Order: sequence, then structure tokens, then C-alpha cells
Amino acid sequence: MRATLRRAGRDVRRGLTGSSRRRAEERLRHHLLTFLDGRPVGVLALTAAVDGEPDLIPLGETLRGRGWQLALPVVADDTRMWFARWEPGTTLAEDRYGIPTPVGAARVAESRLDVVLVPCVAVDRSGNRLGFGAGFYDRALVGLRREALTVATVFSEQVVEEVPAGDWDVRMDAVVTDAGIVRNGAAGSGRA
Repeated sequence: MRATLRRAGRDVRRGLTGSSRRRAEERLRHHLLTFLDGRPVGVLALTAAVDGEPDLIPLGETLRGRGWQLALPVVADDTRMWFARWEPGTTLAEDRYGIPTPVGAARVAESRLDVVLVPCVAVDRSGNRLGFGAGFYDRALVGLRREALTVATVFSEQVVEEVPAGDWDVRMDAVVTDAGIVRNGAAGSGRA
């Protein structure tokens, strides 16, 4: 079932093109900013789009203007991912997976992150998410403080009835799509 969901979610992302994609991404970014309004600013990790993921990089300037410090994920090796400080306009280079990452940026400890925007191929309304399958985010999110907020950012078509979750899967506290805020849980609700 996970393989089928993964394939379908990736197909949905890749199928959005042209003006439909731009409108969906603009709506998702709008809903994400609305979701963050009124929350205390701190350190926020976002992602650079790969494999049809929603493009969140354009939020960089707006978030910085609101006082957020920003970070992007860096895949260190076959099992570990960490986060690096990022400023809009900073040089990004594709890693071996084709993921744009900051060049020569300082590491940000997971324990310093306040909000992590997490990509996925599918998510359900309970916050169970399905990623690429390598477990990078699940391992990295274990190091978050209980007060940190995890937010799945997806297109609305990627919200499914149920994502089968394993013991290792970290449930998302919130889910934000181009259609709105689907789940708005408390920080730490997805972590033991």
C-alpha cells in the first residue's frame, strides 16, 4: 500500500504544471503564512522543491521580513540529514539526490528549530505522512524539542484517507495545502 501511495502522490505532484501549478503554489504559500501568523517567530526549516514538490523558496524574503531565521535540509550521507542556515539569495547547489542545498552554510541543531516544513508524497488528516522512503526526516525530527512544530506542506490532492504508519514514522502536527489548513494540531503532538 505504501508503494502505491508513494507512486500516486509523486504522480499528482508531477502532474501539476504551468499556471495550475503556480496558482496552487501561491495558494499554499498564502495558507502557510496565515498559519504562521501570530505564532512566535524563531528558526524555521523549509525545503527547496524537488520531484514536483511545492516551491516554498519564494517565501524566504517574506519570512525573513517577519523575523524568522531560516534553514534548509542537507543530506549528509545515506542515513543522516541535518539543517543548515539559509538566507534568500544564498547560493544553492544540488546534492547527489538533486536536492538544492546551501553551500558552506553553518549547521543549525535540530534542537534550535521551532517550525519544520516537511515535504511528503502523501499525508492523511491525522498527520501521518509518507515521504520518499529513506527515513531522513523521521530520523532528523526525533531531535526536535517537544515545543517545535512539524508541518506537512502538500498539494490538496496528496491528502489521502489513510497513510499506514510504522513505529518509526513521525506524525505531523499540522498539514497545510493549497486548499487551506487541513490539520492544526499542537506542537509536539506527533512525537512521543
